[in-house]
Amino acid sequence: LGDSAGADGLWAALESVRSLWHWEAVHARSELALARGDTIRADSLLEKADRRSWPDAERAEWLARRVELRLALRDSAGVLTFAGQMIARYPAAPRATGSLRILEALHAARGDSLAPGDEALAAEVDRLRGRGESAAARLARAASAKPEASLHLRRARLLCELRRFPEALAAVSAAVKVS
Repeated sequence: LGDSAGADGLWAALESVRSLWHWEAVHARSELALARGDTIRADSLLEKADRRSWPDAERAEWLARRVELRLALRDSAGVLTFAGQMIARYPAAPRATGSLRILEALHAARGDSLAPGDEALAAEVDRLRGRGESAAARLARAASAKPEASLHLRRARLLCELRRFPEALAAVSAAVKVS
């Protein structure tokens, strides 16, 4: 690893100054700790980072990295928390799909499925990735488990985009019935 201690010191100095490079410094220090086999420290460096001034893309990357590190630490509760936050706050982020897959795999390992609210969030991730059919199926499951007009209407709008008009009309009718 060469002079990783020296590199960590330089990244720490850069991290201590509020700048455009703050996320990069935090991320690099975390990666150095991980390269040394210290997953706990890698996660700890991310945990204590001040994210208030970061743009959404950096916050999304931070969350995705926390999901991966908590998974490596076998902290399923932490993984569920961070993956849930990822799909709720940043469904369009490039790594939202990976966080969703991890979230689903953890639920499946427990013999469980996503809660209706998480299923609706997952539908948005799928929709934003151009997977409209999958998103519509997710919204159908969510609306079936938790009959709310808003879920039926979201599904109706998506079905219209997919040009599945009879099903969209049925979803609107279902929304009217539950409201």
